[in-house]
Amino acid sequence: MSARRRMRVAIVGAGVMAEAMISGLLADEAVAAEDLVASHPRPERREVLAERHGVRTVATNADALAGAEIVVLAVKPQMLSRVMRELRGALQQEQVVLSIVAGATLRSLVDGLGHAAAVRAMPNTPAQIRRGITVWSAAEACTPDQRELARAVLRALGEEREVAEEDF
Repeated sequence: MSARRRMRVAIVGAGVMAEAMISGLLADEAVAAEDLVASHPRPERREVLAERHGVRTVATNADALAGAEIVVLAVKPQMLSRVMRELRGALQQEQVVLSIVAGATLRSLVDGLGHAAAVRAMPNTPAQIRRGITVWSAAEACTPDQRELARAVLRALGEEREVAEEDF
């Protein structure tokens, strides 16, 4: 089994785009269902995800983090501040945070989470059917391995392109 297939993923905020990521990751065999956990506050949404994809679900965002190598932030922009407060201090140094939250800059993520290894990505709508193109940028603190984890997750949505400067 390759390093890519042993990836452990936590998804915070399991809405439509997050479910597209879950489907793509499982279809690509980039992660096993037992190595993927998703958090969502509504029990009925958690039940749907668990039944449909066989992944573990949790009610609280902090509970999703344990054992994850990469933590995907897929919450609504208006929820980001609260979620970052919940996760601040709970992230491990080796974990990388991948945000698909619209408008969330790397600086706001790093400062809000108190965590240096962050990636900002902007998937587009066709990503929901694994035909998208996602442009992403990583904070300087991200290691090559952390960037590869981000790349592997984003491939589940279609094509991905890393840009050196976040403004692009």
